[in-house]
This record gives sequence, C-alpha cells and structure tokens, in this order.
Amino acid sequence: MPDSPSGPPPRDPVARRPRRPRLPLLLLPPVVAVGVVTACDEPTPLVTVQAGSTVVTANATTYVRNGQEQRYVQSVPVLPVHLGDHVNIDVERNLAAQGWFVAFEGQRVTPVLKDHAATVLVTGFTQNNDLTMRIFAAPTTADGAANGAWIFRLTQEF
Repeated sequence: MPDSPSGPPPRDPVARRPRRPRLPLLLLPPVVAVGVVTACDEPTPLVTVQAGSTVVTANATTYVRNGQEQRYVQSVPVLPVHLGDHVNIDVERNLAAQGWFVAFEGQRVTPVLKDHAATVLVTGFTQNNDLTMRIFAAPTTADGAANGAWIFRLTQEF
C-alpha cells in the first residue's frame, strides 16, 4: 500500500525489533570491579596554554603523587607564536594551590605563582626557531625537586 499524503501508515505494535540478550546479572560484579580498578589511575592536573587563537593542553610528563614520582609518555603540544607574543597559561586549581612556575629552555622566568592563570612574554628563540617551555609544580620537599612538569614547544612564526 503506498504512503498516504499524511505520511506512512502506523506501525503494527506487535512488529517490534527483536530483543537483544541482556547481560546476566551474575556478570555485573566483575564488570563493575574492572571499572573500579581502572578508575584508580588518576590523571595529572591539566595545563592549558594559549597564544593568539591557538590553545593547547597537556598532562604532566612527570608527577609526584603520594610521594611516588610517576612518568608519563606523551607527545609534546606545539604552540605557534611570534617573538614578543604573550602566552597565557592556565593551571588547574589544585596545582595553583601548591604553587607553580614557568621556565624557558631551563631558565626560570616567573616566581612561584599561586594563581591559576598567568601571562608570560616570549623574548627569544633557539637557532631552530623553537623554544621549550616547561611548567613546574613548586617543590614541597627540602630536596627542591619539582613535584610535576608539563612541557610545551613554542615554534616561531614569522
């Protein structure tokens, strides 16, 4: 029968989709347990960096949690900038509470900051027209080691 101008004919309520088999209730506890085990691996605080209209974020490459240093392998975010640009940095509030600072090519360019946001001026590049910017979580121990590090590569735009 062709469709009427007001639309297709109503569906037969008995002609429903076949039921999918449901997960047996006995399997739910192991599934829930797997979710709990994987949820224990907490992510590191995020750091967001912005120059012009480009925004990049990163997790820490090293981070101390419960006295244990953890290392994380990831690609380094790239941010294109011009010489003299201001780079805006935003850290999560828990990182801001412990303090953080910025370094270009290993040279510290800010004091320990306790705000969640800051702006730094890009004053120079290496011969390769790039600059490594690291955000460090302020040390909380007597040895002076940073409690976390986030790495960004700034590339010079002409």
